[in-house]
Amino acid sequence: MAKTALRDVALVLILGFTLLLLASCDRKPEGMTWQDFAILTGDHSKCDSASHPDVCRAGFTQATGDGSACNKIRDEDWRNTCFGFATGAKTETIDIDEYDPIDFGVCRYDSDCPDICEGTVRWKQGCNPREGVCIKTFEYPCKDEKEMFGSHSFGKTCVECVCVRDEEAIEVKKKELENKKKEISDEVKDMLASKQEVQMVWIPYYFERCQSALSDVTSKLIVDTALMLKSPPTNLRDITTSHTESLANELLSKTTSSNTEMSVEEFIAWNCNYYNALYQDLNVYDKKIELKQEEYKAISQELEAFPILK
Repeated sequence: MAKTALRDVALVLILGFTLLLLASCDRKPEGMTWQDFAILTGDHSKCDSASHPDVCRAGFTQATGDGSACNKIRDEDWRNTCFGFATGAKTETIDIDEYDPIDFGVCRYDSDCPDICEGTVRWKQGCNPREGVCIKTFEYPCKDEKEMFGSHSFGKTCVECVCVRDEEAIEVKKKELENKKKEISDEVKDMLASKQEVQMVWIPYYFERCQSALSDVTSKLIVDTALMLKSPPTNLRDITTSHTESLANELLSKTTSSNTEMSVEEFIAWNCNYYNALYQDLNVYDKKIELKQEEYKAISQELEAFPILK
């Protein structure tokens, strides 16, 4: 009777130990990696719980030669490496602890996902735990951070996950201002040349005829004066206003290429009117030159406010 009781106790203990052993096979021992646990149990689905599932599956295949785990790998490079293990290709042994999850696009926590740049936008990323991938979560437009240089505003751009000065945009604007400055400089030089010629040649020319004696004026002189105004020199044309041009048209209307209907007295009076009009035109032209010079100076001051770029 006693022997039977002892036997029954022994059977219960053996059965309990067996059940405990079987149950423990589905629970990863503390301190063991999921890759080692998958290899130990021969079940690559254990890699689903690993922080780096694709690396775990490749390591499982390398250790066991079972290529079925490769089919679940999302990353193409890791999948090819895994199939290489299954076919016996020579590849370095994988140590899961050597891999940063970001290297192959998987993550466990938001802290695994760095910010990224897209043009002028910096994106905060978080981890999608279901798929183990980093996803964009919060948009921060760097262009909203403004820098002022003179009267010009520049938004920042995104470089290496940081909002930084948009040096390219600044350089483009500087070049634009420098070109404009040169354009104004060339224009002012031409204007000054026109002014000088009118002052030195045409003002004295018409003033002299305004003071002419009646005996000095001939029909040929009137005709030659009209013909010259029909196609006036560029410098004279640049300065004259509509009022002065109407005086020229008055002379032309009374003169042909060989004759004139204008009397000597009318011609002398006309020269006086044209001289006075031309003199007024010079005053207006001086103001135009002054405005251009002020514009040139303003652009120079704007450029001085720009930063010196590397």
